[in-house]
Amino acid sequence: MPWHIGIDEAGYGPNMGPLLQTAVGVRFPAKPRCAWRALAKAVRRHGEGDNDDPRIVIDDSKKVYLPPEGLRRLERGVLAALCPPDTPWPVPLGHFLAYVAPAALIDLVAEPWFDELDPLPAVSEPAEIAAAAGMFHQARQKAKLPLLWVRSRVTPPSLFNRLLDECANKAEVLATGLFELIIAARRPDDDVVYAIDRQGGRIYYVGLLQTACPDGWVEILEETEARCRYRMTAGRAVSWSFEVEAESRHFTVALASMVSKYLREVLMRQFNRYWQKHIPGIKATAGYPVDSHRFLAEIHPVMRTLNVGHRLVWRRK
Repeated sequence: MPWHIGIDEAGYGPNMGPLLQTAVGVRFPAKPRCAWRALAKAVRRHGEGDNDDPRIVIDDSKKVYLPPEGLRRLERGVLAALCPPDTPWPVPLGHFLAYVAPAALIDLVAEPWFDELDPLPAVSEPAEIAAAAGMFHQARQKAKLPLLWVRSRVTPPSLFNRLLDECANKAEVLATGLFELIIAARRPDDDVVYAIDRQGGRIYYVGLLQTACPDGWVEILEETEARCRYRMTAGRAVSWSFEVEAESRHFTVALASMVSKYLREVLMRQFNRYWQKHIPGIKATAGYPVDSHRFLAEIHPVMRTLNVGHRLVWRRK
C-alpha cells in the first residue's frame, strides 16, 4: 500500500525566528482510510467533543493554536502522536530535534539563545504527555498502523539569509525546503501519495517536481487556483496534490502544520527568553511584521554589546 505524505509550513511571513517545514507520513496496511476515523478513539478534530474530551486534537494549526491553551494543545498532539510510546518524559529539545529534524542542530547551535537541553514538554506536565501518547499508540496499534514518519526542516534567519544570497527571492527559499522534504519522503520500493499545502504565492509546481524526481516524467493532471495535481510512474507510482487549505482535508498535512507551528513557537520562546534576560521588561515578539520592527529597535543597542550580528536575528526579506 502507498505511503501518504503531508507537507506544510509555519513562519514564512515573519522577519524574526525560523521558517519551519514538515513532512508527516502514514502507511495503512490495507485500503487507505481516513486517519481521523481510524484513530478516532484517541484523536479528534477541532470543535469535536468538549473540554473534558481526553483525545488529542489534530487539525490545522491555526485552529489548534488559539488562546489561552493553544501551545499546550499543539504540544500534546505533536508529542503524543510522533514520539515512540516508551519515550522517557521529559526529554531535551536537542534529542527531539535529532529525531524529527537532524540537520537543524548545525545552524541552531550558532544562535546564542538556543538551548538544546531545554526540556520538553515546554508547557504541559510530563505525565499528561505520557498518558496522551499511551492513548494514541494504543489506537494506532489497534488500527495496525506503524509509527508515523516525520521530517522537519528548520531554517533560522542566518540560513534563510544565506539562501536568499543564492536565490532569486524568498519563494525560492521555501521551494528549497519543499524540495528537500519531497526527496526525504521518497520510498524507492513503494508508491507515494503527497498532499501539500499551497506554497506561498506559487501556483505551478511541475518544474520543481521534475527536478526533485529526475528518474521519471512528471505529468500534469490538473492546474487551477485551488488545486494542482501531478503524477509520475517510474517503477512505482508517485502523485502530488497541492491544495489551498490542505490541512483541513488531510490528516498528515494537519499534523505537519502542527509540528511546524509547535517547533517554531518553542524556538521563539527561547529567543524571547534570551532578550528578556538582557533587557528586563521587554515585551515578547512573535516575529511578524510591524511588531518585529519594534522589537528590533529595542534590542539593537544590546545586540552590539552582545556581539549578535544582524543576520542572526533579522531575515532581510
